[in-house]
Amino acid sequence: MRADQIELLSHQIYYDGNGVMYDILNLITWAEKNCDVELLPVAELMESFKGGSSEELDESPEFIERALKSEDYPLIVFADYGDSDYELIDGRHRFWKALFLGKTHVRCYVVNEQDLPESVIYIPSDDEDETV
Repeated sequence: MRADQIELLSHQIYYDGNGVMYDILNLITWAEKNCDVELLPVAELMESFKGGSSEELDESPEFIERALKSEDYPLIVFADYGDSDYELIDGRHRFWKALFLGKTHVRCYVVNEQDLPESVIYIPSDDEDETV
C-alpha cells in the first residue's frame, strides 16, 4: 500500500451494529496475510452496498469522483453475516466503480469474523469520542 492510502485508512473504522468496531487498516493487513482473494458476483453484495454508509452520499459528485479514481484493490467482506451471505466492510467506492463499469464479479478478501484476532478490533483511546 502507498503511504497516502495508509494515511487515509488509518482513520477508518467499521461499526458492525452489534457493538464491535473494526480498525480498517489492521483488518486489511490481516486479510492480505490470511485470506485468499475470491471472485464474488456483484449481485451477492448488492444488499450490503445499499444498506451501507459512506462519508459522501452515494452518487454525489464527491462520491463518484472518489469512486472513479479508486484502484482495483480487493474488497473486504465478512462471510455468513447475519441474514446475508456477505457484508461489505471496506470498498464501497470500488464496488460502485465495478457496477458503473458493468463488471459482474469483484475481487474480495472473504473474512470469517470469528477468525479475526483482537488486533483488528478498534478500541477508542480515553480522549476519543466513542461515537462513529
